[in-house]
Amino acid sequence: MKQFLFFTLLIFLTYGTEAEAQMNEDEAQKIWEEYHSRVLSRRIYEAEEIIQDIAKNSDAEENEMILDFKFFSDLNGKPESLVKQLSENYEMSIGPKDEKGYTSIIGTTRPYSIELSAGNIRDWVEFMHGVALSYGAIFNSWKLTLPTIEKTYLSETIETPYD
Repeated sequence: MKQFLFFTLLIFLTYGTEAEAQMNEDEAQKIWEEYHSRVLSRRIYEAEEIIQDIAKNSDAEENEMILDFKFFSDLNGKPESLVKQLSENYEMSIGPKDEKGYTSIIGTTRPYSIELSAGNIRDWVEFMHGVALSYGAIFNSWKLTLPTIEKTYLSETIETPYD
C-alpha cells in the first residue's frame, strides 16, 4: 500500500510540475505577444503622427529622408543575424551590452538619404518591427530627418496611448 501511495504521489508531482511548466510557458508566450503588440502599436502611432506633420510641412509626394534607428536584444536574440540582414540596405553596428545584458543594435541610412512617401513610412515601421521580432529583438526607437525642410522627428518624444 505504501508503494502505491508513493508512486501515486510521484506521478501526481511529476505531471503537476509539467502542467505548471506548460502553463508558465504559455503565460510567458502570451505576455511576450502582448508586449510586441504594444510596441508595434506605439511605433505605428508614432509613424502616423509624423506622417500628419510631414503633410502639414511638405507638399511633395515623396520626401528625401535620413533614418536612424535602434533595436535591443537579450541573450536569446540573434543581433548578428539581424545586422547581417539589414546591412544590405543600411549601415549597421552592434553596441556593447548594458548592465542588464541587453545588446543595442544601431542602424542608419547615413551618409545617404532615401525617398519615401507618407504611406511608405508606416510600411517601413511595420517591416522594422517584424524583422526585429524574427530575430528576437525589439524595434526600440527611430529618428527621421527631412533635410529639405530641416525637420527632425524623434519617436521617443511622441507620447502614445500605448505608453
